[in-house]
Amino acid sequence: MSERVKFIVFVSGFAFVTASIRPAVSSISPLLETIRIELAMSNLTASFLSVIPILCMAIFAPFASRLGYRWGSEKIIAYCLILVGATLALRYVATSTALLMGTAILIGIGTAIASPLFSGFIKQHYPNNASVVTGFYTLGIGMGASAGTGLTIPILNRLNGSWNDALAIWFVLPILGLLVWWPYLRAQAGLRMQEELNVEFKGRMPWRNKRAWILTLFFGLQSCVHFAMATWLSPMAQSVGINEYQSGVVVTAYTFIQTIFSLIISILIRNSNNRRPWLASCILIMIAGLLPVAISSTAMTIWIAAVVLGIGSGGLFSMAFLLPLDETTTAQEASSWTAMIVSIGNIFGSLGPSYVGIFRDYFGDFQNAYIGLIVLCIVMLCVIMNIKRAEVRPETVG
Repeated sequence: MSERVKFIVFVSGFAFVTASIRPAVSSISPLLETIRIELAMSNLTASFLSVIPILCMAIFAPFASRLGYRWGSEKIIAYCLILVGATLALRYVATSTALLMGTAILIGIGTAIASPLFSGFIKQHYPNNASVVTGFYTLGIGMGASAGTGLTIPILNRLNGSWNDALAIWFVLPILGLLVWWPYLRAQAGLRMQEELNVEFKGRMPWRNKRAWILTLFFGLQSCVHFAMATWLSPMAQSVGINEYQSGVVVTAYTFIQTIFSLIISILIRNSNNRRPWLASCILIMIAGLLPVAISSTAMTIWIAAVVLGIGSGGLFSMAFLLPLDETTTAQEASSWTAMIVSIGNIFGSLGPSYVGIFRDYFGDFQNAYIGLIVLCIVMLCVIMNIKRAEVRPETVG
């Protein structure tokens, strides 16, 4: 088997593994109202099914690098796949609010710990192809999340309306992901990242590193805009006369384009050692998508916004995961930087929907909310000016 074929097999398998745990979180959203009614939850209580995984990311992601240092990233990722798969299977019998909340916590822990270790794995095994592999990593994240959101209702209809079954059936993906991951785990049996055994890093978080905080702020800002659009794009579309079904298509178009361009941009920048022009271009693309709806919100400008924002957001998303690899020299460092960036950045990002909601409540429409999102993009432009050039060599695929 040629090196190119091996590389393609690797990145395809890696993308599948990263995708396999995402429906565990995203499959809740389409069924949230059904679950709330059947279990007699309040709206606030039901919202925690979506909020808990984000909180777990903030609480448990910082432990990922230490666990990876102690037992090896490959092994911990395998344990996370088992944890998520077993917890999803438990949802077959999760007929009480307490038990369902418990599954949300366990799934949140598994995804929170695995996510930063994937970055460390890329840094360790493919430092000279980090951009391309990161692109497939973010592609896997997007495809997995989209599958959970888009296929759960059709699965529900096929399973005679049982939301328990529709949630639990996703346990198949982490189990398949574990089988795909097994060769990587076997290859690393008994190894402890030899190049890092002589350093004193030991999985410490970069809390006092100014550059780590710059990347965290950037990750939070791009997440804030993305979460705001993912949450409010459908109501935005409906506010200009687009019906409920078509508004769902608008959101699907946005997420699909974002997923595809997260890979395309990663491939395009693979030989660039200066990320700032690419970051600035993606931010300017997002501003270009927001300006038409800020000036005149119509069905046409909403569609333009969905497409253009998907392109810019996709590029920013993949580069947000690539930047920690640029700034670090070892796999353990990459894991710890990613853990900090993702944990704090996601908390900041989760405020995005509320940010838009405040504008809508105060002004009574979305026009000023679009201007508020443009302001966040301008702040992002200022932040990326502090991001240094990457020390990269030309990447090759195989």
